[in-house]
Amino acid sequence: MVETREAATYEICGPYLGSEIGEQIIGAESPWKRMWRPKRGDIPKPKIKLPPIKGKWFGVMVFRWNDKDDKSVHMECWVDLDGLDANDKPRNKWQKYVEFNDDGKKLQSKGDYFDPLTKNRGNEDCHTTLRINSVEYEAKYLFVREIERPTQAIDSIREQWI
Repeated sequence: MVETREAATYEICGPYLGSEIGEQIIGAESPWKRMWRPKRGDIPKPKIKLPPIKGKWFGVMVFRWNDKDDKSVHMECWVDLDGLDANDKPRNKWQKYVEFNDDGKKLQSKGDYFDPLTKNRGNEDCHTTLRINSVEYEAKYLFVREIERPTQAIDSIREQWI
């Protein structure tokens, strides 16, 4: 495993024009321009096929949390392909697109394994980046929100009510 202090990010990819993007839906980049990809047997399969989205409104939510052991990272990407309603509000018909658990044994580059992003690296003070390459786009209702890991929320409910 390569330990690096440089900034790093996870990537979740989808087809912009509806064309096939191949198998590389999940990956990471660290340091800049070094790409980390899943081994053949660890490539996650999308739960749904995305249609062409050029010129359409759609929603994307990405959830990322450290697992209980704080040594691995779980990610889920959800999409709302039904766009906005007549009142310019999201329809909220969410479907899971893909999920991935990075345990430090799945993403690799040049024979090395990627160290899961359980904490910030380098001079970065955030975990979230939205980057859309090579397309013009307009965004609405764009936000980032920190949430508790699902097991933390369940544990706190149990402590309070059981």
